[in-house]
Amino acid sequence: MSAVQQMARLPQAVDLAGVKPEFVNVAGAAVIAGRHPETIRQAARDGDLHGTQREGVNPRTHKPFRGAQWRFRPACVVAWVECEPCEHQKQMLAPVSMGEYRSRKGTKR
Repeated sequence: MSAVQQMARLPQAVDLAGVKPEFVNVAGAAVIAGRHPETIRQAARDGDLHGTQREGVNPRTHKPFRGAQWRFRPACVVAWVECEPCEHQKQMLAPVSMGEYRSRKGTKR
């Protein structure tokens, strides 16, 4: 089996018992997902994979940080592989219907 075929396969079962840190970097997320690190970075940039990146300005140059490292929760990476929203994204999902939306707002039509 070629390296490309191995990277294209989804892991059958991901065991998070061996993953101790609360956050993993791009390389760790790539291992969990069984994908190339650049795929992980692109998914994070596109907003498909939930992660955090350092924000702010460089105190020496007063310019925004570029190339800051991404950090991911292992559960978010597994949810991305399974095409499911992670726990953080489930809280931000829109209501299913306008009736449900109006009932949440208390507005009737």
